[in-house]
Amino acid sequence: MTTTIFVVYFFLYRWVQLGATANISFDPTLVQPQSPSVMEWTSLGDSYASGIGSGSQYGYNRCFRCSLSYPTQMQNGFISGPPERYNNVSCSGDTSDLILQWQFLDQPKFRSVTYGTAPAWGGKPAFSTLSFGGNDIGILALLTTCIYEVNFRSKPDCDQVLNNSLAIIQSQLFRDNLNKVMSTALNKGRQASGPDFRVFVQGYPQFFNAETDQCNNISFRVSFRTPILLTREQRVKYNNIAIRLNAAIQTAVVALGTPNVIFIDVDHLFRGHRWCEPGVIEPDPDNPNTWIFNSGLIRPDENVDPRLRQVYDLAFPNSTNNILYKDTQINDALWSAIQQIAPSDPNIGQDILKPGHPKPAGHKAIANAIINTGHIPTAVVASFRRAVH
Repeated sequence: MTTTIFVVYFFLYRWVQLGATANISFDPTLVQPQSPSVMEWTSLGDSYASGIGSGSQYGYNRCFRCSLSYPTQMQNGFISGPPERYNNVSCSGDTSDLILQWQFLDQPKFRSVTYGTAPAWGGKPAFSTLSFGGNDIGILALLTTCIYEVNFRSKPDCDQVLNNSLAIIQSQLFRDNLNKVMSTALNKGRQASGPDFRVFVQGYPQFFNAETDQCNNISFRVSFRTPILLTREQRVKYNNIAIRLNAAIQTAVVALGTPNVIFIDVDHLFRGHRWCEPGVIEPDPDNPNTWIFNSGLIRPDENVDPRLRQVYDLAFPNSTNNILYKDTQINDALWSAIQQIAPSDPNIGQDILKPGHPKPAGHKAIANAIINTGHIPTAVVASFRRAVH
């Protein structure tokens, strides 16, 4: 009996000691009666989750899962070493429909030659992260048509893209899709792991500082068409898409009526690190203080890989007659061009598709924001570093 009491006391002491050492505030409502013997979790979502452009790429396919994405930075932020199971099923370009089709698989399944094999969702993950919605409403269309002007005939095309995005965000179909993906993530997790399973849903950052005047007379165009200048008015329009999208996602989270789905506001993390910040002479894609990738084609011509322009020219040969408004169409056109120009060079694909996505520093900030919510199940958070370094 004495030995039993000593063993129980010792493990309680070590549990408290670990919590104090890691500077973690435990929420007693999250305590699980039994800790999983193997800690496991799952990353779901689009290119903001896969981390395109941030670090090295795992394999070469259209999902662009990279080593410095926020989920992978979280995975590498455990005190006792990485968990035995980290299910990274995120995939660049996936819409809500594609997430539902390919990211909740019970077993790995061959998806296509260009995507490879889709991994399984997991066994009994304790929680999942989820980033989605941008491909549904046309973020890539905004970038290629309005900001870089490669998928472009004239300024009204940009106005149409903005109007399309706002109309989708306000639609019942989009609200239904948000609900379907989040409900599927929550229900599948609860069925596998119990009622304490949680889903962390990330929003999107605004691209621009819209309060400065120094970008009023420039553009980020990579074509030779009449530029759409980045005036304050125009930057406000672009930022409004992210603001409205975040509001729609957050509203959908609240409508689920459960504390087990948590919205993570990442937008404020990027304040001071957007395009057109004070003191930055844009375009400056190499600025280390900017946490959003910009296009390499806005550098002086002598520093530009000519294959980048070749990809755009091949992807949008009829842009004077035909504009692609859906992100799935644009992704297909760009990937097809990349395979023709540089089929064995993964860097070209990332350079073409990473503009508008977080750099490693931005992913680090997102990883910290999720870890520091205080809502990760106790058995998990006891093994986390308080911050990812």
